Order: sequence, then structure tokens, then C-alpha cells
Amino acid sequence: MNPLDWQGPEFLSLYVPLLIGGFLVALLIRHLLRLPAGGPMYLSRRTDPYEVAALDGPGTLMEAVVGALIHRKVLRLEGRRIATGEALPADAVSVERSVFECAATGDVTLEVLRRALIHDIEYYRRRLSQKGLVLDEFRARPLRLLPSLVYGAILLLGLAKVFVGLSRDRPVMFLVLLVLLGSLGLLVLGRRPWRTRLGDATLKALREEHQALRTTAVAGDASQALDGREVALAVGLFGPAMLIPLGYSNLRQTLHPSSSSSSGGSSSGSDSSSSCSSGDCGSSSSCSSGGSSCSGGGGCGGGGGGD
Repeated sequence: MNPLDWQGPEFLSLYVPLLIGGFLVALLIRHLLRLPAGGPMYLSRRTDPYEVAALDGPGTLMEAVVGALIHRKVLRLEGRRIATGEALPADAVSVERSVFECAATGDVTLEVLRRALIHDIEYYRRRLSQKGLVLDEFRARPLRLLPSLVYGAILLLGLAKVFVGLSRDRPVMFLVLLVLLGSLGLLVLGRRPWRTRLGDATLKALREEHQALRTTAVAGDASQALDGREVALAVGLFGPAMLIPLGYSNLRQTLHPSSSSSSGGSSSGSDSSSSCSSGDCGSSSSCSSGGSSCSGGGGCGGGGGGD
């Protein structure tokens, strides 16, 4: 018998578990398509800490760079403003130069940095993609499309039943709400994934390998013995919330002004722009600060994060 001809309660007894099960299946498809998989990749202890931070996500990369530069006194905090401090070292990499140039404009938030570092983020994305740790656009596209199609077909079944119910003058408000609520799942499935499963395994292994660094970073005064590279690595591995025990809680509030004001001056350790749980994360675009670009036309800084 056609399910569209079923009575409301009978249809819902099928549709609710089908909707939940379909979403879980779509998530599983998304997970399985995040290839390559396998055991963690070995990375040298001298691996670029910004590359490790980029593996966690673009947001973590940005906060790792700012935290490292402040720790090295190249940048400084003036209340809720990030300003330039000592001269940028001659051996600074491109992503550091980009952040330094943006700080010179006097308006640095995470959103400004997201636009400023478009070329640097893309550089690290390509570098990690070549190692199989991060998804490129070609592999990310079907990973977003296929699960959405599977789940979308179930939503269409519910929508079809709504129109059938309306045509027969039956109450459909509960089903309409269910379909609308279920549609939020498409937002989850449509997010651009960041890491591959190999990337997940590698990041997990790196965190386990550097537990001693985490212990030092949260040990109050002992954290001041860390150099800029170790600060960047700690933030890259364990998330931007590491800036708080390192003594830079004001920096987190500066980079997240909206979340700071809405939560009474505190900011969460892993927001959507800086945390990529389950390998998902957003991307970034070009740079502007206060309505103008950070340096001349377009981005604040160069086209690569080269060493």
C-alpha cells in the first residue's frame, strides 16, 4: 500500500524512525567517504606548528599564530585591541607576516583574520591535502552531496505527505514541524568537511604524543618557559582554549568580541570557527578591516605560508 495513503498516526510511526535512521545513515556515509583512512601518519617533531594548527582547522591556525606572536612580544594587547610590538623577525613565515600586517591596522578579530589569511590558509590546506590529511574541494564535493541526497529523499517523502494531507483537508501541522526540524540536518550534512579520517587519526596521535606539552602549558608560571613555537604547537594541538591557561584570556575575548559580550566576557574554548570536531570546519575569504583592506588591495599578506 502506498505510504502516502496511510492515516496520520500510521504514517508517523514509519516516518519518525525513518527520518532519524536516515540522518544517521547519511552521517555514516559522510564519515566513510572522508578518505583516506588508516593509522596515523608519522610527522617529524620539527613539523611546522602552524601546519599542525591548520590540521585542527583554520580558526585554530589563526589563534595559534596570534598567540605565538604575542608570546614573542611581536604583538601586544592594549586592552581589547591587538597592536604591533617588537619588530617582526626576519625569518618570520608568511602567515606571521600576514597577521602582523593586519595588527598594524588596529582592528583584529577572528573574522578580520579569516579574510586576511585566505592565501595562507589555502597554502596549508594544499600542503595537508597532499599528505592526505585534509580534503581538497574535489573530494569534499561528493562527501557533501551524497549524504544530502539520501537524507533529502526522506524529507521529500514527508513533504509529499504534507501536500497529500492538505489536499484531503487533514491536519498536518505536526508533520510540517517535523519536516522543518528535520531540514536542519541538511545544514549539518552540507557543511564542508575539513579533515580526512587519516587526518583525525594523525591529530589524535599527535595530541597523545605531546601530553607533556599540555601539562606544561596549563602549569601557570611554567608556561612562560615555552617559546613561541611551543605556544603555537600547544594551541594547534589542544585548541584555542589553551590560550587561557597560557595567560592570554583577554586575547580570546579580543578575537571573539561577539561571544565575549554575549557570555559576560568569557569565550568558549572551541567555537565553530576554531574547532573542527569530526573533521568539519568552515573556510575563509578575503581581507578587510573597518571597511578597507588590510594592506592595499585585497588580502593582508602573502600567498603562502612558506618557511
